Amino acid sequence: MQGSRTPESGLPLITAGFVRGASEAALVSRSIRSLSLPVKGRVKLAPLRYPLLPFMLGKMQWRQLAAWTAALTLLLFTVAVEGKSLRGVEVQDQSPQYVPNSFIVQFDPDQVAANAWEDALSAYVADVSHRLSMEIIVTHTYESPEIHLGAAIQLQPASKTTMDWSLSDAGRREIIHALKSSPAVQRVTKNQYLQPPASVHDRGSSIGAGESNLQQAALDRLEQPKARAHARDLGKGTHSSIDASHAMHAMMGVDLQHKRGNLGKGVTVCVVDGIVDFSHPVLNGGRPAGVDCMGGDCPVQGGYDYVGPDFDLVHRHPGPPKSKNACGHATQVASIVAGRDPDGRILGIAPDAKLRTYGVFSCSFKSFNTSSGGTTVADAFDIYDRAYKDKCDVLCGPLSATRGWQEADTLVASRLAQQGVTLVYSAANNGDSGPFLMGSPALGEEVIAVGSVSNAILPGWALAIDPPLPDGTSTLRVFTDTSWNYNRTVPKLPIRFSKAALADPDIKDEGCSPLGDDVVGGEDYILVVFQASACGFQKQIDNIADKDVKYLLRIVSKDFFLVSYPTEVKGTHNNATVTMAMLPTDMGLALYEAYKKNPSIQATFSPGGAFDVLTDYPHPSAGLMSYFSSWGPDNELKLVKPDVVGIGSDTLGAVPLPVRYAITAGNSFSTPTVSGAVALYKSVHGRNVSSASVRRALKHTATRVKRRDGGGDESLFWAGAGLVNITAAIDLTTEADPIDFNFGASPITEYHKQLIIRNVGTKKQSYNVAHIPAQAVYLLEEGAPEKRLTVNSSMISAIPQNADATATMSLYQNVFDLEPGKTYNFEFRIDPPPDHPRIIMYSGRISVVCLNDPSGTANVPYTGMAGSLRTIPSLVTGANPFSTKLPALFEPGNKEQIRNDSTVWALDPEDPTSSPNLVYMTQTPTERLVIDIVDADIDFQATIPIVDDAECCNSTLPTEGPERRDLASLALREDGANITVPETTSGKVTGMRWTKFDEVPIVGRMTDDDITGRDQYSNTLLPGGSFQTWPLVRLALSYCTSSPLDPPF
Repeated sequence: MQGSRTPESGLPLITAGFVRGASEAALVSRSIRSLSLPVKGRVKLAPLRYPLLPFMLGKMQWRQLAAWTAALTLLLFTVAVEGKSLRGVEVQDQSPQYVPNSFIVQFDPDQVAANAWEDALSAYVADVSHRLSMEIIVTHTYESPEIHLGAAIQLQPASKTTMDWSLSDAGRREIIHALKSSPAVQRVTKNQYLQPPASVHDRGSSIGAGESNLQQAALDRLEQPKARAHARDLGKGTHSSIDASHAMHAMMGVDLQHKRGNLGKGVTVCVVDGIVDFSHPVLNGGRPAGVDCMGGDCPVQGGYDYVGPDFDLVHRHPGPPKSKNACGHATQVASIVAGRDPDGRILGIAPDAKLRTYGVFSCSFKSFNTSSGGTTVADAFDIYDRAYKDKCDVLCGPLSATRGWQEADTLVASRLAQQGVTLVYSAANNGDSGPFLMGSPALGEEVIAVGSVSNAILPGWALAIDPPLPDGTSTLRVFTDTSWNYNRTVPKLPIRFSKAALADPDIKDEGCSPLGDDVVGGEDYILVVFQASACGFQKQIDNIADKDVKYLLRIVSKDFFLVSYPTEVKGTHNNATVTMAMLPTDMGLALYEAYKKNPSIQATFSPGGAFDVLTDYPHPSAGLMSYFSSWGPDNELKLVKPDVVGIGSDTLGAVPLPVRYAITAGNSFSTPTVSGAVALYKSVHGRNVSSASVRRALKHTATRVKRRDGGGDESLFWAGAGLVNITAAIDLTTEADPIDFNFGASPITEYHKQLIIRNVGTKKQSYNVAHIPAQAVYLLEEGAPEKRLTVNSSMISAIPQNADATATMSLYQNVFDLEPGKTYNFEFRIDPPPDHPRIIMYSGRISVVCLNDPSGTANVPYTGMAGSLRTIPSLVTGANPFSTKLPALFEPGNKEQIRNDSTVWALDPEDPTSSPNLVYMTQTPTERLVIDIVDADIDFQATIPIVDDAECCNSTLPTEGPERRDLASLALREDGANITVPETTSGKVTGMRWTKFDEVPIVGRMTDDDITGRDQYSNTLLPGGSFQTWPLVRLALSYCTSSPLDPPF
């Protein structure tokens, strides 16, 4: 019977294995963590640790299995109340990361001539179709051998139940072997979905349908009580006295270039996003609003719309770009690069540069991989081809996919960069979730990955007060992303405070529970509340929206910091829209005191006009890192990422009418500031200057970003080399190679290094090399890796804490002179901080100081880690904010956890709703994830303990075995011989045994996936983070094997 349950014993177990990394340099550190769950209700949980020997593309050598035992039932595995899901919150399946049945095939240009590749493709498709007995459709072709020669193909399986599910994972060995069968094939890659760009403040109703609610989730995480201390520090910037209209330019050295007459002329910047509105006055050459301008003397020269309106991944409408299909996000990005506002409010970084618009996202997206407007890596490859053929000088990409690995798109992006197209991509907006969450393609070695700092000024709006405050103040400053009056005129409205607020000006929980009857809904007035520090943003908004409040002012909490928030926010209970703005603390308290004396105060929003943006308020976090900016490094610890930072917090840009202007934040908007700067660089040094030269100049002259606490330099894992100073980059007269140093983790650090320094100026230079360390931070939370700090935290810090340690350097012969054109080989030794269980992330700069000319000074960045990454458990185990301990098995739809020890499920492959789900959360990235089915009675031992006590986090993980082996020595054992390691029982060392991973007998392999990223935890594991679910319907399928599966890519 479909979905029926019957008692039975001896059922298979599910074994999930995590292969971790290609080297100790990788976070995932060459090990497998595995767990075993029975298909029936009884659990034998056997999380294993498999240190992995060399794991290279094309071949996996052999693995070792160490064991710690653990066995318990699902009754012990959960504290859930009978009949409830995860604390009453239904778990949502993760959307698939890969496009089902879709692969990207790259041909070897040495094997296939450019003029014969079409014949080679036809022959290849016919061969694979014959081998697999299925139709194959070519969906994309790539015709630039310098970049990418190949195609994207779609497999059409005869039976969905026997093929479709498997291809959305890593793929079965037979399929992969067929795809790689031709000697002309260089690489086969699964096609992936890409995340559409999103700002922290986007509003769907005006900036583009679907660009909503994303920022509310980010703000909710930011306003959680745990983030308060971090928020206080973020607000300790230096107030700027810079002319507000040119504040951003002055911070990046752009103003000096404009004074020199360098406006980016002769350079083309191609924007990869939605379609740009080339009928906007800021982007149509000053023509009237609504008049299209493309080509000729227009700022926008052309482009291509790859998807068209309402793209759903199936129904494409590609063709020339149309301004009516323009998106707010793309338009704002383009205006920051090269906009010129007739009203004088916006001037781009490179206003004389030309633009091209490549639309790869529809404005109507809801999620990146459902039928709602996302795009894929196969689409991105098309753009690389087109950018090369269109002779783009700079490719501005405010989009990312958080994966952390060098993959097909990053490799192809780097090839494009090597051909002279400088790629500038967003580092992603995962800054409140901690390290190892860099975006891709920004992770490409030759790609410039951009983070964000706050603007010098905070654009805002006037709020006229009548009568004036007792001190005579008649106008306050309020901050929100767009005008309240863009499509209407909001009249003068009365101000109201709640009784709770009037009774206590230090109230910290206003709106954290339902509001009282004194708050009346549906009327035209402005409710003023204090930002709640006892609950998150969304909870306060929900309770206000439940009262049908139309207009809202939130007074910034004393323990928080001021940023511009979205204008229209929605309650989750009734989907009601509230029009909102933020009010600075001092102004809010002054209004509060005045209201107590005169409750008849009224207010008018922006009395100077609907679009009268004010730019005279110093940003409280000027020049400091933006909370949302992603931390590096890459998962393999090979690169110094991000490369640099631009200005992405609270930038003013153009958006389609009727909104006209928006004040938003995100690395989407720091990316165009750096893209424009690159255009200025190429306008001076020539369009053919290499991307490596551009990247070197930007990194070696960047302004150091200071710490939030007023201390030294910010960690380079967050701030990269620093804030771009384009004038210093253009004027630089010293070259240093390599561009940067990543010293990896302690076991693989090479302590002696060489830096090649060359005088490329016209005069003799005198140099003195110095070491400038930055603030070190801990990768892991306090108590890790032995335990998690709380049930709400992961081991990897969401907000890395300061470490009282730095690297030291021995600098040999660090004073020298160089004639023009001469080089000097400078040698030094790096001594990292002592290894620490929490793993110290250290960084800094090797400063090559030119004593007789500041333009000759180059600062070479470096990063490294002190500690063993192998100590971090791959999986989150034990309790979490929901009433269960993960991993766990749940009934279909995740309505109820499976706890019956005699439950058996009859699985119907035609009906996914008939199958239970395995729910787990990865704590670290993993290079390979394997879920196997083994017999329930197997003698299978584990290394990761199952935490049974309700406190969860006081239980400790077992330590490493008594012998710690060098990976290099392990790599020598390729003959399959057994190697002894600790064998344990109940966590105690009892003996020694090793075996191969694939010697473990299995019933079948449920999935074999590659390069999985770590989950984005924010301040809580769930729901602020993410999790993975696997429907167990796959057990009914026939593709089960216990033989090794070669890595497909």
